[in-house]
Amino acid sequence: MFRPIHLSSTTARRSALVGAGLTAVGVAAAVATAPSASAADLAPWVLHHKGTITTHLKTLNTNVTFAAADTTTVPLGKLPIPVSSAITTQTGHASLTTGPKLGNLKLAAFEVRILPQGPATGTFDPTKNDLELTQNLRLQITKATALGLPINLISGSCTTSTTTLKLSGNLSRLDTGQVNLFGAISAKGQLTIPKFSNCGILTPLLNTIATGSGNAVTVDLQPN
Repeated sequence: MFRPIHLSSTTARRSALVGAGLTAVGVAAAVATAPSASAADLAPWVLHHKGTITTHLKTLNTNVTFAAADTTTVPLGKLPIPVSSAITTQTGHASLTTGPKLGNLKLAAFEVRILPQGPATGTFDPTKNDLELTQNLRLQITKATALGLPINLISGSCTTSTTTLKLSGNLSRLDTGQVNLFGAISAKGQLTIPKFSNCGILTPLLNTIATGSGNAVTVDLQPN
């Protein structure tokens, strides 16, 4: 029984420079299509990344950027390659230039968390450099402040129901033009944000300004 192979950024850089015919994608494709290869006998690669996830809130016309890290498991043995990615994020902050109001209160900023509901799963086709991922998640607003009133106006858990984010992207390429399985990841998608509940007095306002479809998501991750 083989243990997963954890690959650091140093290992990634060295692997990227192995030489002609031994790029990561070449190895992955060769192993996946070799008649004698047994998926049960192949040690999966475990890749680590850090970077950002940026969500553009359509209604508010503002960006929320989350610092993010992921651990991606890449089992070998077939094409396209199945992918499972455990993503963690830090709290994102949104400043509101439009200043929506609740009575005499002008909302100035809020903080939001991404709550993944399990790992992101999907496939990567190295022959096309095509990454497809699906992530189930909830959003939680942990803090909201009004202009001139720096107290938290959120009094409950203030979360959405589960929504599904579908991402499409690719990996960076080597100087040779070949896909680098150990390289940077770029992906984009559109997020529909369900209504929030248990937000206290701000629930109606938040559901007016921070929910709905067409919220663009951009993921940029670098090998760690």
